[in-house]
Amino acid sequence: MVRYLVKKNSALFLSFLVSAIFTPVICQPQGQEKIEKMRQKREQLSNVEQEIQRIQQEEVLKRLHSIEQEQRILEQIQRLDKEIEALRIKESVPEPRKAMQQDELLELEKTVRRLQQQVFEKRLLQGTKKSPRTFDELYNAVHETTPNVYLREKWPSKIVTLDELDACLDNYYEIMSNKLKSAYWVNKKPSEDSFFSKIYQMNRHHNYEPFAEKRIIPPGSRIAIHGDMHGDVISLMTFLKYLKDNAYLDNNFRVIKNNFYLLFLGDYTDRGRYGIECVYTILRLQIANPDNVMLIRGNHEDTSMTATYGFMQELFMKYGDPLAVRQTVEKLGNDPDFMVKVKKEYPDKFKQVFDLIKRVHRIYDLMPVVCYLGVRENAALINYVQCCHGGLEQGYNPHDLLDSEVTQAYELLPVLLKADQIDSIYGLPQKLYQDFHAERPVKGRYYNVGFMWNDFEVSSSGDTSYNQSRGWRFGKQTTAQLLSLQSTPTSRIRGVLRGHQHGSIDDPMMRSIYDIAGKTPNHKGVSKLWQLPGSRLFNSDGLWDHIVATFSVGPDNALFNPRYSDGSYTLAFHAFGILTVQPRYEDWRLEVIRFNFPEHIIPERWKVTKKK
Repeated sequence: MVRYLVKKNSALFLSFLVSAIFTPVICQPQGQEKIEKMRQKREQLSNVEQEIQRIQQEEVLKRLHSIEQEQRILEQIQRLDKEIEALRIKESVPEPRKAMQQDELLELEKTVRRLQQQVFEKRLLQGTKKSPRTFDELYNAVHETTPNVYLREKWPSKIVTLDELDACLDNYYEIMSNKLKSAYWVNKKPSEDSFFSKIYQMNRHHNYEPFAEKRIIPPGSRIAIHGDMHGDVISLMTFLKYLKDNAYLDNNFRVIKNNFYLLFLGDYTDRGRYGIECVYTILRLQIANPDNVMLIRGNHEDTSMTATYGFMQELFMKYGDPLAVRQTVEKLGNDPDFMVKVKKEYPDKFKQVFDLIKRVHRIYDLMPVVCYLGVRENAALINYVQCCHGGLEQGYNPHDLLDSEVTQAYELLPVLLKADQIDSIYGLPQKLYQDFHAERPVKGRYYNVGFMWNDFEVSSSGDTSYNQSRGWRFGKQTTAQLLSLQSTPTSRIRGVLRGHQHGSIDDPMMRSIYDIAGKTPNHKGVSKLWQLPGSRLFNSDGLWDHIVATFSVGPDNALFNPRYSDGSYTLAFHAFGILTVQPRYEDWRLEVIRFNFPEHIIPERWKVTKKK
């Protein structure tokens, strides 16, 4: 019966079944909402895809525009380089050079560097995916760190990332190597395959090519001068903050005052544990101001020194494997060949750090070992001061460099003919007069470059002597003699500005820098040799003939060491100078600016109470 009913009413039954299954989906409001939402999502997805395509097209167009703009700038640089070369050819003709040609050449070179800077800043931005840190950002990061004196056995975290260093080192190398390639070189140009090569040879026979610089600046110029840093980035940033607050610098490290320069006297790393931060900061300054910042090479800008005094270990600890570094140091100690031996034993583990070390030391080769800073007094006389890290170099004759008729020039120092000076310096062993053939900054006893190593005798009656661990120590009479011999009738070297000679508070030079006797409070922070008490210039900001001014080291330059202080801080204050130059040397002024330590350098949280 049931079978009959089903068969008879199969059509009706099938219609009922279909209706029972599909009607709720089609007819209920909830099903319609789902369909509507799906439709809306499809529309949203389509809109998003269209927006992505539009953004991608815009990015491609921007990139193409950037490439075209960069290409135009590079073509302009090439065109200007050809004009500079044409002017160089004119200069090589033995005719009196016209002042207009010289000025035109300098302006062209500045234009080239400005355009290069634009290109490299753009590449820097593209490489790091973000803008370089502003001055305020770096300043705040530095002042959140622990000072060297409180680190004890700890190592600080890195402030600068490896990406930032990579971009900064590349930028600096490109700008400065191009500047030196187009510069005026006296007598001989440096070699393309070694001096300008990016490859740093990791052995004792690296082709070291020290060089001297001459620069004539306008009367009325001001030069901010900073002594040794030795990893004291806190004091460095305090110095720069003073310049920024007084409208010398802007927040992008750029000089904003006309005829203003910065001079750094070497020894940027070692001892203190913020060496790489010091290097990064001064390179940022040089990149932003290639014609207004002067970086002098000191004796610690060398692998044999940084392997012994801590900078290499700092880079390994900050950018390598700290445990592996500790084990390696325990095994090898402070070996001068530390870097070579580590590379041999651990070729893969430290490759990244080795690459960084090589690149940092390569840029040192682009820093002069001495800069003669001059101002024209009249048509027949230019007054210079010798700016270096160490002291005098009796084996170098700067006559050709100083009398060259351009305002900025360079000269290689491949051989220092110390033997030529036997008749001018008396009473010292014959071996001290051996000629020096430049191969590496620290070659060994009797062979170092005096601009990087030599010292001065503090007493005005002291004789010239030789210290086997450092070099010459020149007295007042020999200093006057050498400065006179190295001057010419039209180019007079009036004095020396330098750093380098620091030690315990009992050292005569340190006592002079600190003015322990209390005789020259205006000079405190910079030792000024040699002027007799009662002289008109004795305690003034003025300079005198054959003056030797030694600038103090940054106060937070090492870990806690009681022999440098009363047991609370390494040094008592931070000092730097601002030199104002005029046509007459008698009108030059060197103002010493001091910040007490720790009030202006160490944040409130790091102050401690001195023990009674």
